[in-house]
Amino acid sequence: MDLQYANVAVAGRRFEIVDTPGFAESRETEEKYRELYRSLLPTADHLVWAVQSHPRVFRPDQEALIALAVGLLERVRTTVALTRADSIGPGDWDRLAGCPSSGQLLSLNEQTENVLGKLSPYLPSLTREDIVPCSPTTGYGLDALIDRIASALPVASAKD
Repeated sequence: MDLQYANVAVAGRRFEIVDTPGFAESRETEEKYRELYRSLLPTADHLVWAVQSHPRVFRPDQEALIALAVGLLERVRTTVALTRADSIGPGDWDRLAGCPSSGQLLSLNEQTENVLGKLSPYLPSLTREDIVPCSPTTGYGLDALIDRIASALPVASAKD
């Protein structure tokens, strides 16, 4: 299991990002990944939880959050990256403008509410504004995601 590290600068502040493996890969990896998260979360200033934008099963996310919540998630702000926004129905991404069609915006809004309802019992501080639709392949929403993360980080976490 390889972790990926990156040092980035946001609004004149430097941060280290750790990309971890996702849950629901297999039964064999679940506890190993939970232990990894438990070891990383105590020193984290922020957690970005990624879920796909199209309707999906949330039970693995819920179970992972339950397993991690004991004393950890209460102190770590969380942003949910609603990924693959370009693939949500009705599937008519506006390629020229590089953004969702009006139908896709409606679907993204509905999925944002769905994600909030499914995850907020396990992340009580989660708000609608903490859920950011984005598409790494098209670049859509990445600035909004970065802004959300930067605004949620404590000033004291800046690494100069």
